[in-house]
Amino acid sequence: MYLPVDSIDGKFLKIYPPTVEKNLHNLKDTRLEFLGRWTRKLPIFAFVCFIGITLFIQTLFVIRGVGHRIIYSDGAGYYAWARSIVYDHDLDFKNDFEILYPPDEPPLQPEKTKANKHMNKYPPAMGVLELPAILAGHVAAIMTDCKTDGRSLPYQFSAALYLTLLNSLGLFFLYKLLMQEGFTPIWALAFTGTLLCCSNLIHYIIKEPSLVHGAGFCGICISLWWFSKPDREFDFMQAMLIGAVMGLFLSLRYTNIALLPVFGVIFLSHPKKSLSAALGLTTGGFIIMS
Repeated sequence: MYLPVDSIDGKFLKIYPPTVEKNLHNLKDTRLEFLGRWTRKLPIFAFVCFIGITLFIQTLFVIRGVGHRIIYSDGAGYYAWARSIVYDHDLDFKNDFEILYPPDEPPLQPEKTKANKHMNKYPPAMGVLELPAILAGHVAAIMTDCKTDGRSLPYQFSAALYLTLLNSLGLFFLYKLLMQEGFTPIWALAFTGTLLCCSNLIHYIIKEPSLVHGAGFCGICISLWWFSKPDREFDFMQAMLIGAVMGLFLSLRYTNIALLPVFGVIFLSHPKKSLSAALGLTTGGFIIMS
């Protein structure tokens, strides 16, 4: 039915019967609910697609790339810690470098330890992170009758999968951090994608995942997400756990220690900070970094 609104210009307002009006509201709610579900699932879909594309590219590197490996250059230096811990148990890196580096020149140091062992100039934290990858690769190598030398194809594929998931977690927690700060799902996804594509992060996640850059980014995003939640309860054990995570990721590179004051300022500005939480963070970080 139509009711006149203004008899001078002849405009009319369309008035729906109550039943039709209710159905229109239900249709609108259904469309909004569908749009909400779609926007919530889009980041998960994008995350899965990115990991799949990354693994496909890394598989091509392993199969057709120079040296058939994901772990090379400085990445082999970090990985040597994991190999020495799992295989040799001696932290003498001469044989590790000779296995992992060819056809590149092994970076053997002229200085040796007091026990007459060859040193590794790279920090050990990345090698500790890679222990699950080398253990999974060792199992895969046994099952496929490949060389169990820490360098064969099962180890390369295991490292590619593990490091891709680890480094991509940084993107996931960055997205969670932005959502926590009030971004809509679409804007949070757009910001995360822009950071990935407009920086060299995409290079370190896809082409050189064995370097510390992607893992460091992951650790920073996890720590910022944990610290930035305003209603986060800080008890001693939780704080010690996140302190250990921060300590591990900060020790990936010696220069990362410069980020410590930043996290200190964030903690001190948190509305629920406490002495117990400060002791937990310090304890966890000290245990790992020492």
